[in-house]
Amino acid sequence: MELTHSKIDDLFSQLLGKSAIGLAVSGGGDSMALLHLFADWRSRYPLNDAKDVVFSVDHGVRAEAAEEVAKVIQTAEKLGFTGVPIKLEGLDQGSSLQARAREARYEAMAQHLKEFDISHLLTAHTLDDQAETFLMRLLRGSGIDGLSSMHDTRELFGMQIIRPLLKVRGSVLRVWLETRGIGWIEDPSNRNVDYERVQVRQLLTSLDSLSLDREVRLPEMIGESVRRLQRGRLALENQALEFVRSNVTVHRVGLLFVKGEDYFSLPNEIQVRILRRLLMAFGIEGRSLSSLEGGAAHITTMGQEKFVLAGVMCERKSDGYLQFSREVGRTNFEIVEQQFGECSTLSSDGDISHSRQVIWDQRVGIKVPEEFSGELLIRGFSNVEIAQIKDKYRELGTGLSRLNASKTVLPAIAGCWCEGKLVAVPQLEIYDESLFVELFGDLDEFLDGVSFERAVFPLKNWKTLLF
Repeated sequence: MELTHSKIDDLFSQLLGKSAIGLAVSGGGDSMALLHLFADWRSRYPLNDAKDVVFSVDHGVRAEAAEEVAKVIQTAEKLGFTGVPIKLEGLDQGSSLQARAREARYEAMAQHLKEFDISHLLTAHTLDDQAETFLMRLLRGSGIDGLSSMHDTRELFGMQIIRPLLKVRGSVLRVWLETRGIGWIEDPSNRNVDYERVQVRQLLTSLDSLSLDREVRLPEMIGESVRRLQRGRLALENQALEFVRSNVTVHRVGLLFVKGEDYFSLPNEIQVRILRRLLMAFGIEGRSLSSLEGGAAHITTMGQEKFVLAGVMCERKSDGYLQFSREVGRTNFEIVEQQFGECSTLSSDGDISHSRQVIWDQRVGIKVPEEFSGELLIRGFSNVEIAQIKDKYRELGTGLSRLNASKTVLPAIAGCWCEGKLVAVPQLEIYDESLFVELFGDLDEFLDGVSFERAVFPLKNWKTLLF
């Protein structure tokens, strides 16, 4: 593959129309190629009033890293970019150094991107990295999701990571650099066989020798397999998502319902993906495939009993429905207090409205309108307050019994307090006459398009419910 201007334009074509971009550059061959290739592309597609930003990270592990970062920043600024050196600390202690370093540098770069009002970060992952990742996950017994390896784009820490070199071999990049007299830094850790990726890289080199008589080498073949796996994964995810959109009922107090017979009629692979999406609705992410498979199997075989998976209570109700709710007791909602922060919203007609908002329990957004000027606090309820709410519903003769889940729901919902008095419980759609607090986001942010079942609760006599 020859990196002509046309090929370079293809690598970065998805960036057309975007504003400034961030680049992660370590100084190694791949990242230096990314820096110079992007500079070549930017010379043909310049920005008007912004500058791209280059980040280089010193992980605080090697003494020579500071000098290497300085060289990268100097090169970046000569090319017309804004250079930002980042120094991390505390990574030299503990195990899993590479994994911890990767997470720490991404988080640090994401924070700096926000300061520059930039949302996209380019990284220099190549086809060789893709092949190594595939083999590492194969050795762990990964399924189709894990073997799908790295995607062209990924969202992490609120930023969009783009990998424009994912179909390019590292050897091609180094030839391109050498022909232009551009040097790079060799990180000694890339030869340290204590690291799993280095061991797999050596294994890949050995396996690649088996294809010496072929035009296409092993990394290219792995790349083709990865693309097919990604296509299969997308089809499965779409099927699971379509089921969730059509069959899952969401209650704003924090309950999910799905008809058991509909769920059990699906192939196991789809059941597992649906379960993962339901867990995500409660803020549970990163569960292993084995735990999801075990959870799906338990749901299939359980009777009327309950069981907990990753902090989510799963129940099979007498009417045949499956109910999912947060497991109470894991989080002490009673002591969680949050102040509302200022926010601005631009409407479709160009008007700007101001409000205050906060995220409760990492998943429920609560927004207060501009006209309410009082000081507001959001927190959960004490056991005494929960009992008073339940008594109030009994007094009014409606409401809470309909949920059939008061022990699950009430400890996890949010109350809005003003001058020591409770003025709103937005998840129960109960408000003081002087205040309407709007919910936004909620569970459907994770379930993607699922409609809410409106809760029927009394709005009268609310002012009498003050603690």
